[in-house]
Amino acid sequence: MSEQFEQLWPDEAPDNPDLNEIIDIARGLIRHSVASEPTESKTDAYVYFGDKIRFPSGYTVDFSSHGAPRRILKALVDQRIEHPGDPVPTFDLIEQAWPDENLEPATGRNRIYVAINRLRDMGLDGLINNEQGGYYLSTEYSIRRVSPG
Repeated sequence: MSEQFEQLWPDEAPDNPDLNEIIDIARGLIRHSVASEPTESKTDAYVYFGDKIRFPSGYTVDFSSHGAPRRILKALVDQRIEHPGDPVPTFDLIEQAWPDENLEPATGRNRIYVAINRLRDMGLDGLINNEQGGYYLSTEYSIRRVSPG
């Protein structure tokens, strides 16, 4: 990564979990936007494998430490591959993201909204769409699912 970036975002993060998460997201977005410095080989598709997704630019995001967003992304990828363009109903996403919790509908919808925005902030902004009652991954982009390995 460029020397200027390292000066702006040194590896020694402040002792503030919320700020550290914001810094991690900012780092990911900056890495994603720097096409000359991909972390993986380039492809013409988004590639989903396990807890990670590789962008067409080659940048890879690891969702392993993001439980609910990871489970939502998996549901969206599964739906996109099996039924392109069809949304996953919000209440199905709530059940998949928080399977052990019995959430009030308003609480569940709010959590989905927050988790979807986190996914968008992590670089999936142009990929995630919503319509009345659900969310889906855009059919404008190719998405492949491969086994982790």
